[in-house]
Amino acid sequence: THYFFLTHWSLDIGFPDFRYPDLEFFYAWDYVSQDDNSAGLIMLTKRRQGKTAKSGVIMYERTSRTAKAMGGIQSKTEKDAKEVVFFNGIIQSFIYMIDFFVPKFDRGKVFPPTDNLRFFPTAMKGAKAIDFVIKKGDYLESSIGFRNSSEKAYDGTKLFTYIGDETAKSDRNINVNKRHYIVRKTLLGRDQYSILGKALYTTTVEEMNSNAEDFIDLWNESDQSKLSANKRTKSWLYRWFVPAHKTLFFDRYGYADEKKGVETLNNERESLKDRPHALASEIRQNPMSWREAFRSDGDTCLYNPLILDDRLEHLKWVKGAHERGNLMWEDRDKKDKVIFTKNPNGRFYVFQPPSDPNNVKFPRLDRPIPNNPLRYVIGVDPFDHDRTKNGHFSMGAAAVYKRYDSMDSSSENFVCIYKGRPPHPYMFYEDMVMLSHWYGCWILFEDQKIGIKRYFEDKDRMDFMMRNDKGEVGISASKGAHIDIVEETTIFIEQNGHRVMFADLVNDWRNFDMDDTEDFDLGMASGYALIANSRIRRVNEKRINKKIVGMGALFPKFQIIKKR
Repeated sequence: THYFFLTHWSLDIGFPDFRYPDLEFFYAWDYVSQDDNSAGLIMLTKRRQGKTAKSGVIMYERTSRTAKAMGGIQSKTEKDAKEVVFFNGIIQSFIYMIDFFVPKFDRGKVFPPTDNLRFFPTAMKGAKAIDFVIKKGDYLESSIGFRNSSEKAYDGTKLFTYIGDETAKSDRNINVNKRHYIVRKTLLGRDQYSILGKALYTTTVEEMNSNAEDFIDLWNESDQSKLSANKRTKSWLYRWFVPAHKTLFFDRYGYADEKKGVETLNNERESLKDRPHALASEIRQNPMSWREAFRSDGDTCLYNPLILDDRLEHLKWVKGAHERGNLMWEDRDKKDKVIFTKNPNGRFYVFQPPSDPNNVKFPRLDRPIPNNPLRYVIGVDPFDHDRTKNGHFSMGAAAVYKRYDSMDSSSENFVCIYKGRPPHPYMFYEDMVMLSHWYGCWILFEDQKIGIKRYFEDKDRMDFMMRNDKGEVGISASKGAHIDIVEETTIFIEQNGHRVMFADLVNDWRNFDMDDTEDFDLGMASGYALIANSRIRRVNEKRINKKIVGMGALFPKFQIIKKR
C-alpha cells in the first residue's frame, strides 16, 4: 500500500515523498490488516502529516480490489466527511489514477463523483437498460461513501473498510467511544465474532475539543500490550502514535533526524518555561509522547495547565489513592452515626475520612448541629432532570475540603468527592445529609436547585446549610459566582494543585468553561467548597478584628497594631 501511495496516489503537490515514519505506519496497517484479532488501527499525530491522504489511499486500495465491499466514512461533521475525506482525500487522487488501477465504475450524471464512488454499471433508461446484460465478474459491485457523524449512522450496515476522521473533534453530542462499538459490529462476519472488515481512526493532537475524553477512553482501550484471553484489546483496535521529533528534519533519503528534532523541541520548551500556557500549547502541538498529546490546550485552559497535566500524569500511576464506596446510617431509626462501606460502584471517593467522624451535637431534640465547621466544608452541585449539551444527564457532585490547620500537613486539600446520579433525587439529598453528618460540617450548594434545601429542612438539618449575612442559604449560580469560582480555584491550584488525589476533579478543572459549566459538576462543587472556605475565613477575621478593637481601651498597643 505504501508503494502504491508513493507511485500512483497523486496529491495537490504531486506524488508524495518517501518518509520513513510513513513506511512504519503502513507496516503497522499491514500488520493490522492481516491480524484476525484486530478490527483496525487508531492513529494519533500532529497536524500536516498527511493523515487524510493515507486514509484515502487505504480506503481506495482496499475497496477497488475487493468484490462486494462497502467503504464508509465519518468525520467531525457530514460536510467534513464529504469535502475533506471523500472528495479531497479520495476523488481528487482517483481522477488521475492510471487506468489499470481503476475498476469499471458508475459515471453517473456528473464527473467527478460528489456523493459516492460506485464500482457498478452506470444507470441507464429505456431500451439501453433492457438490452444491457451484466456478466458475473464484470463489476466489483463495491462502493465508497460517507454519512453523518451520528453514533448510529452505520448501524445495521456491513462494512469492509471504515474511516473515522478527526475522531476527537466530533460534535459534542457524539460519544465516539460508543459509536465505535456500533461500527465494530459492521466489520464482523455472520458469526458476529470473526473480523472481516477493518477500521482506521485518525485525529490531530492539538485540535481536540472537550469531547476528547471519549476518544481518550477509546485510545486507552486499544493498547496492544494489554490483550485479553481472546488475544484482543478491549476495543479490538491497535493504536499508533507518531512523535513530533520524527516529523521535523529528514535527510535526502527520507529518514528522520530524531536527535536534532528532540534538541529543537526541547530548546523551544526551555524558552517558554516562564509562560505556562504557551508552554502547554507548544507541548500539545508537538508531543514527543502520546501522553503529552493528551495534555490540555494552554490557550483554552483557565487554570495552570502544567500543574494540572503533571498531576494527571502522576495520578495515572498511583493505585489505591482513595477508596470507593457508599455511606449509610449505622442505625436507620436513630440516624446519629454514619459509616462508610466499600463498594466498587459506590458514589463516594474517599482519600481521607474525617479525623473525628460524626462530630455532631444534639443540643435540641432531633435537631443536630455540625461540630466540625472550622475543619471541613462541603461544596455541592445538585443534579436535575435535563440533559447537558453533551447529550448526557448531569451528575450530582460534591467535594469535601479540609481547611487550613497549621498542625496538620494534610490540610488545605480535597479529601473526598462524590460523583453519581442515583435513581431519585431524594437518594442524592440523603447522601448529602450523611456526608455532612459524617464530616460534621456545613454544605454550600446552588440555591436555584431548591429540592436539596427543602429536603434538609424536612429532615431538621437546617443548621448544616451555610448561610450568608442575610441568613439565606445557598449560592446563586450567577456570572459573579462563576468568576469567584475561577478566582478561588486558580489560587488553590497554584498553591496546592500538586497535592490533589482525584483525577476526575483535575480533569474537570482542565476543561472547565466558565460560560458553559453544565458538564463540569465536580469543578462547580469544588468551587463552592473553596468559596465557603473563604467566607468562613473572612467571618473569623472580622470577629478577631472586633475583639482587638474592643480591647483597645484596656490595651492601647492593640490599637497601634491595628493601625500598622
